Amino acid sequence: MNQHFQLLLAYRALPERFRTRTLMEVAGYPHYENVASNILAFFFQPAEEHGLGDLLLTSLLGAVSDEDEQAWECQSEVTIHREHATDAGGRLDLLILAGNLVIGIENKIYHSLNNDLTDYNRLLEKHGGRDSKRIKIVLSPKSIRQHAGMDKAGFVSLSYPKLWTAVRERLGIRVHAAHNKWLNYLLDLMETTTRIAGQTGSLSTNDEFFIRNELLISQLINDRQEFLNRLSLMAKTLKDLLDEDGETPPHQVKRWLFDGNCVVHEFVSQGKNITLDLYVTMDGWQVHFFSKSAKSLDQVAKLHAQPSLSHLTSDLKLVKGRYRGIVWNLQTPIEDVKQGLQDMVMAISEAITCQSTTQQPV
Repeated sequence: MNQHFQLLLAYRALPERFRTRTLMEVAGYPHYENVASNILAFFFQPAEEHGLGDLLLTSLLGAVSDEDEQAWECQSEVTIHREHATDAGGRLDLLILAGNLVIGIENKIYHSLNNDLTDYNRLLEKHGGRDSKRIKIVLSPKSIRQHAGMDKAGFVSLSYPKLWTAVRERLGIRVHAAHNKWLNYLLDLMETTTRIAGQTGSLSTNDEFFIRNELLISQLINDRQEFLNRLSLMAKTLKDLLDEDGETPPHQVKRWLFDGNCVVHEFVSQGKNITLDLYVTMDGWQVHFFSKSAKSLDQVAKLHAQPSLSHLTSDLKLVKGRYRGIVWNLQTPIEDVKQGLQDMVMAISEAITCQSTTQQPV
């Protein structure tokens, strides 16, 4: 048991991680290269409505070249082609034409690089003039090393994290002109692809913790499940003790065990079903007093206010249409829980009788 305590202390000492899903993850798109390429094409086009101008394009060029950044600024009209066909039947993900620049990008997210890059190179050679600068890029979550096809065709590897580093270095002066909606979408793409880069091999501190403590964690999970099973047994024992007494007060229509850890009592009041649930949880014995019909919420409130019941349920709080609260801790003897629950059941029955009597016509 001390090992479990030490394990929990070690886990609490790990750096906090607050990870929300990106929009692309929610949409189920993070692994779709076509979706990522479409988004990139939008942001690579300076004339588009995002308001970031040539930020993405100059960042891309700066990330693959050591030359002076000013030499890469694109003042010419930019034309972008998606899935440009080659003579051999291939399709280059992105072909960008900007003045004397001819840029080819093959975007790889999860798939291996088995494209005919020589074929793509022939396509790029057909565009631009004799003095055009041709830049050939394989864009992927992590840099690709020692690839004969890339070397032969003159392609360079560029990782998403390196591209986004270049974007962040230049983003400051563009923020005020950017449209907030599109800036958020760009940041979402950056976060999504950065996470993918981290999923391709590197392990987080939390990952290493789980690997290192796998056996002890499995034992802890099993012990927790055994504890939950004992709680369920307590609920069944309580229900059996109530059944043995055989008492059924007026207005109670049935009693049953729900979901293994909840003893349910159902009543009928003025034709409406009223329910008293007693859950056994890790926090203790928790009461829920409610009606499944929204039209009966006022009726439940009136019953709860009846003197025969209110002194037993005064600590219950109204949460989402239910009066709920912990009424006994787990150390309470089962016989005491049984007696307390019986008192509450009888009080509900008396409250229903009292309410019915007061509402009868004179």
